[in-house]
Amino acid sequence: HLGSETILVIQTAKAATDFFKNHDHSFVDRNINETMRVHDYHQGSLILAPYGPHWRWLKKLLVTKMLASERVRESESVREKCVEDLIRWIDDHGKKAVDVGRIVLLAEFNLFGNLMVSKDIVEPSLENGSEFFRAMSGVTKWVGTPNVADFFPWLRWMDLQGLKKKMEKDMKKVFEIASVLLG
Repeated sequence: HLGSETILVIQTAKAATDFFKNHDHSFVDRNINETMRVHDYHQGSLILAPYGPHWRWLKKLLVTKMLASERVRESESVREKCVEDLIRWIDDHGKKAVDVGRIVLLAEFNLFGNLMVSKDIVEPSLENGSEFFRAMSGVTKWVGTPNVADFFPWLRWMDLQGLKKKMEKDMKKVFEIASVLLG
């Protein structure tokens, strides 16, 4: 045990194969840390949803509606446009240094925006692109930062590391930008 968390260490490939073949359903749920609970972030995601009927329904929807061969073929022009935009953004920098991680993340969000609501969500050269990237970078950072409250739940109310407060601030900014752009 590490605090209140049960930790399992598997030391051989044979043991891992045997374990995941025979006991996979016992350990299929994801560990939802304290920062993922802000704004119920963990509730609306196929990646974080607990295993069960709702998760299976979301997965079926994803596989049959979004990743079906026909749907992927239909979205080819949208994907091509987003890749062309990405290349143009990089080209617009000329000989200056390019933050590839930033531009690729923004291009991914524009791809999703174009697939879901037929429009770009952010423009990298505008302030909203920078704000969106900063907020999303924060969300990613706070979710991945080890939190004392995850191991000692009785300390949650104190938010000793301030991670919940930081996550609330960044998630609020992400939702504000997305609602303006999609609204």
